[in-house]
Amino acid sequence: ESAIELADRAEQTAYLRFLKLERARLHLHRCDWDAVWRDSEPTIDSVQAPLRWGAVLAMGRMQIRRGQPTGDDALDEAWKLAKAMDELQRTGPIAAARAESAWLHGDLGAAREAAGEAYAQAHELDSVVHGAELGYWLAKAGEPVEPNSADHPYALLASGRWAEAAARWQAAGATYEYALALAESDEPRHLLTALEEVHRIGARPLARLLRRRLRELGVTNVPRGPSDGTRRNPAGLTERQAEVLALMAQGHTNAEIAEQMVLSVRTVETHVAAILDKLGVHRRREAVARASELAGG
Repeated sequence: ESAIELADRAEQTAYLRFLKLERARLHLHRCDWDAVWRDSEPTIDSVQAPLRWGAVLAMGRMQIRRGQPTGDDALDEAWKLAKAMDELQRTGPIAAARAESAWLHGDLGAAREAAGEAYAQAHELDSVVHGAELGYWLAKAGEPVEPNSADHPYALLASGRWAEAAARWQAAGATYEYALALAESDEPRHLLTALEEVHRIGARPLARLLRRRLRELGVTNVPRGPSDGTRRNPAGLTERQAEVLALMAQGHTNAEIAEQMVLSVRTVETHVAAILDKLGVHRRREAVARASELAGG
């Protein structure tokens, strides 16, 4: 926060944008989804590849964890940017995110394909952080990986030490990863704790997997999570999303909204997808009607 304040005061725009993207990454791990939007959205149309990569990656990973349909498109774009830069610090995180998305969809082959190349490079360069996370997703996808002696939480998970990993993630305030670690347990009480956490943060794909696992273990009356009425809360829209919704209500297309708000069409599409998700609907007309209904009009 001090660095952001200094960069803003000194009008160091590039530093300010990079710092906000780093803060967006922290918000992602703390599951403060709207804060991820606020810090990433101003940079998502940047012509500078590293800045655009960071913004698209943060938004894409948030979207796949929440089950939003545009998440994989964002990750594909981030992957193209990363491959062009050809640096492990770029390819590693997006490879892990794509592997996670494939695993959430039950496509283990795609998960192995997504993580394999970057994992090999991380192993060659002895990169502990990237190697630990990519190795974990490869192991989840059924690919044997060499044991990692590092104490990184992902390395602990890959070696079966899920309880230690859960404690590390919980202490760090990384709620999603904490639930992911608890999901490795075979005891229903741990899985129920994980389910409670992912229901609270709105991580629907992981919640579905946890509910399925609990049913397989013979647990009855598995919690189904928040009702639609809880999720459909227009107060959850960011200021920019509210502006997009207002233009949607006037009948404007995505291209027209992009022109009026000086945004790219892809950015507007991302906002529209988030609006539909937050209002719990599938079509633009339904979103407008639902927002009017909840606003009392």
